[in-house]
Formats: sequence, structure tokens, C-alpha cells
Amino acid sequence: MEHGLLRGNTGWPLKIVVPEIEDYLNLGLEHTQQKVLERLAEDYTPETDRQAIDSRGWYGRCVYESRNDVCDDQVVSITWEDDFLPGDGTQGDGRKGRGAKTATFHMVAFTADSSSRRTRVYGSRGELFADSRSITV
Repeated sequence: MEHGLLRGNTGWPLKIVVPEIEDYLNLGLEHTQQKVLERLAEDYTPETDRQAIDSRGWYGRCVYESRNDVCDDQVVSITWEDDFLPGDGTQGDGRKGRGAKTATFHMVAFTADSSSRRTRVYGSRGELFADSRSITV
């Protein structure tokens, strides 16, 4: 609430949890807060009809009590072979190599600020940092 609704942000993730949030706002902030909490409290049981479960998104449900199978921590390593360009013959065969490359992608679901994304790229000539508001090189 304090990062979204109370600051006037009714976009993601509130709009996902309560698509009709603007309609509730017309009835007042307190009413809207109550509707958001009601929606987050909704749950289904093993007896709930499968079609009813599949008919809507359950964003906002507790990941520990749901059948959430989304990866919450992932590391991927990517490598490239030598990348040759037409060159000045420095390798004896007319090609100049740029050398092999390696990249690591690390995605973490749990952050201090769940309403923003941060990206950091380290390179041989510098660093790039981006968040939901700016990009710094």
C-alpha cells in the first residue's frame, strides 16, 4: 500500500491484483484499500472447480501457500567462441580475433523494492546500471 496506492500509483502491481481499481478510488481511499486487501485475501481450496481457478490470475497470493512454480533464483552462464573479423593478418590467416566471451545472468525474485527492477552490466570498458528511473554508464 505505501509504495503504490498511498503514493497515487495504481499501476503495476495494483492494477494486476485489482483491475477495476480506478472505479474503487471514486468511492474513496479507505474503500479502495479494503477492496485491495479483500482481493489479496481471496484463495481457493482443493475443492474449488479447476475452471474457476484457471479463469483468473492469482497474482499477490502467498507463494509459499500456493502452487507457484516460478523460479525465484536463477543463474545462467552464456559463452561465445572467438569472434573473428576481417583483419590485418595478425593471426597469420588474415583474421583478427575479438576473443571468447562469457556472460552471467542472475535473476532474483526477492528484493527490498518489489516495485522496481535493477540491472547491472559489467564490461571490460565500464559498467552500466539501470533501475526503474534511470540508466547510469
